[in-house]
Amino acid sequence: MSNNETVEIENDYPVKKVKNLIIDHNRYPMMYEHVHEITPFSGKLVAKDDAIEALFATYEDPLVSNAILLAPPGTGKTTLMKGLAYQDKKHIYLEAELSEMITGLRDNAEMGSVVKNLFNEIADFGKEYHVKIVIFVDEFHQLIDYSPVVAEAFKPVLAESGRKGLRLVVATTYEEFRRNIMPNQALTERLQRVSLPQPRYEDVINALDSLAKEEKISVDRRMRELFDAIYNVTEQYMPAANQPRKSVLTFSRMIGYHRAHKRKFGYDLLAYTLRTGQNIEIDMRVDLSGMEEYMRANIFDQDEAVNSFTDSVSMSVMKMNEDDKPRGSWLLLGPTGVGKTELVKQAADYLFNDPNAFVRFDMTEYVNTDSVDRFRKLVTARVWEYPFSILLFDEIEKANGNVVRLLMQILDDGRLVDVNDRVVNFSNAYIFGTSNLGSEIFESASQYGSKSRSYERNVKKSIIETSKDGGFPPELVNRFDTIVPFNPLSRETMIKLLYVKARKLLNKFYKQHGVKVFIGPRVLDQYLGYDILNDDTEAGAGRQVNRVLRDHITKPVSTYIYYHPKEREIHVELSGETVYGNKGIIDSTAEIIIVDVDTWNREYRSMHS
Repeated sequence: MSNNETVEIENDYPVKKVKNLIIDHNRYPMMYEHVHEITPFSGKLVAKDDAIEALFATYEDPLVSNAILLAPPGTGKTTLMKGLAYQDKKHIYLEAELSEMITGLRDNAEMGSVVKNLFNEIADFGKEYHVKIVIFVDEFHQLIDYSPVVAEAFKPVLAESGRKGLRLVVATTYEEFRRNIMPNQALTERLQRVSLPQPRYEDVINALDSLAKEEKISVDRRMRELFDAIYNVTEQYMPAANQPRKSVLTFSRMIGYHRAHKRKFGYDLLAYTLRTGQNIEIDMRVDLSGMEEYMRANIFDQDEAVNSFTDSVSMSVMKMNEDDKPRGSWLLLGPTGVGKTELVKQAADYLFNDPNAFVRFDMTEYVNTDSVDRFRKLVTARVWEYPFSILLFDEIEKANGNVVRLLMQILDDGRLVDVNDRVVNFSNAYIFGTSNLGSEIFESASQYGSKSRSYERNVKKSIIETSKDGGFPPELVNRFDTIVPFNPLSRETMIKLLYVKARKLLNKFYKQHGVKVFIGPRVLDQYLGYDILNDDTEAGAGRQVNRVLRDHITKPVSTYIYYHPKEREIHVELSGETVYGNKGIIDSTAEIIIVDVDTWNREYRSMHS
C-alpha cells in the first residue's frame, strides 16, 4: 500500500509525516494478503452528512468507539468510506477482506486465531507508523453466518480497539442485521448503529449530475429532464435495486452506448438500455391486431375468450388503468381443460417473449391457514425480483380465505408488504385468476356472448351460490377488470388439439433421441380421436388429450425406442377394428402397435397409398 501524499494525523501519537507507506510482507504477512487502502473520494457524498457525523462521533466515544453501518445494498456504503478517507485527517482507512481470509478454514480454533492475529498485526502496524487506523469490513453478516467462532473472536477485538489505536466500521443490510447479528447481544452492544438512509430524489439527481460532469458531458435542460426520467423509470421498474446505484448504473450504461455507437441521449436510449440490459420494457409497443391472430392460432374454439381478452389488453399495455393497481387483471372462467392456462401462457409469450415473465401459482397448495405466510413470501419475492410479470393464480376458489384476501389487496391497492417489511409494488404486474366454479352455466355461455350483461350476471350469481364457507368471496369477482368466458370444447376441437400436441410430441422424440416417429391416420382420427376421447368427457378436454397421448403414444413409443436403440424410423399403427365408421361393432377391438420401417413398408405402406 502506498500513499503519495503526506499523512497528517491529529491524535495522541506524535505526528509522523509518511510518504510511500508500504506494508512489509515479511513483518505483516496477513495484512499484506488481506488488507488494502481505501482510495479516497474527493467528490460530493450524496445524502451522507448525518452518517458522517455519526461515525466521527463514534470514533470519539469513550465506551463504544466502533460502528456497524446499516444500509440497503447499493446505497453507497463503500462510497461513504472513500469519502471519509478523504475528509478525515485523524485516521487512515483500510479495508479488510476477512471473508476470503477465513474461507476454507474448518477448525474453529484456527478461525479465532486468524482473526485475532490479523488485528494484532494492524495494531502493530499503526504503532510503527504512529497512525490511528479505521478498518472497514463489508458484508459483515457473512463472517458471523460462517461460524459462531468468528463472532466470538470479534468481541475482544472490539473491546480492545481503542487502546490499540484502531476503529472498526462493519457494514451490513438491515435484513441481515436482524437475522444474523442482532441475536448476538454481546456483539451488538460493542457496535454503534449508524444508518445510511435512502437518498432523496434531489440526491440522486445530484449524483447523475456529478457523473455527467466527471465524464465531461454537457448538462442542459434536456439532460436534466433525462435525469428525471432515469430516476422515475428505475424507481418504477427496478424496485429490488436501490438508489442511487440503479440510476447511476443506468446512466453509465447509456454513456457507453453514446460513446460506442453515437446514440443520442434521450428517452429512446433509456428505453433501449433497460430493454437490452435488464429486459425491462418501458416503452411497450404491441401489435394488438397481430395479437388477436396469434391467440386464435393457439387457442382453439374460444373466440369469445380471445375477443374478451384482446379487447381489454390495450388499456393494460398502455398503462391506462389506475396508477395504484396492477396493469390489468382478468378472471378466466370455464370448465377444466378448455385452455384457460394456455391463454395466459400464450399472452406471456406474445407480450414478453421471456419465460421469466410468467409464473403460475397453484392455489390448491394454499388451502390451509398455515400456508398464508408462505404464499405472501413467494408472491412478493417473485414480484420484487421481476416486477414486470404475468402472474397466474390457478383455481383461486381452492385457496384459503386469508390467501384470497391477500389477492384482493393486490388487486385493490397494487401492493403488499413482504416478510422483510418492504412494500412490494404490483403496478407493473399482469394478474390472471382461473376458476371452474359455477361451471354449470358454461354450457349456455354461447347464447350470451362475453359482452352480454346476462352472461356476467349469471356468472356472478353462480359463483355466489356455489361458494362454500367463505373460501371464495364473491367480492373477489368484482376486483378483476375483465371476466373472460371459456366454452366447453367440441369434439372437432379436441381432435384438432390432439393433432397439434401429437406433432409437438413427435418433434420431441426426434430432437431428444434422433428417431423419426410417424403416426398412421387411423390412429389419430378413428381410434384416439373417437373411440378413446369419447370414453371420458368429464376429465377436462386439454388434460384428457394429454392423458390419451401419454398412455397410447408416449409410453409405447418410449418403450420401443428403449428396447430397439438402433432404429431411426418407426411407425405407430393399428391392429383390430375401431368403433368409428363401423356400425357392426359396439366396443373397439383396436390396439396400438409399433413397427420398424421395413415392416411398415412390407405390411402397411399399401394401406396408405
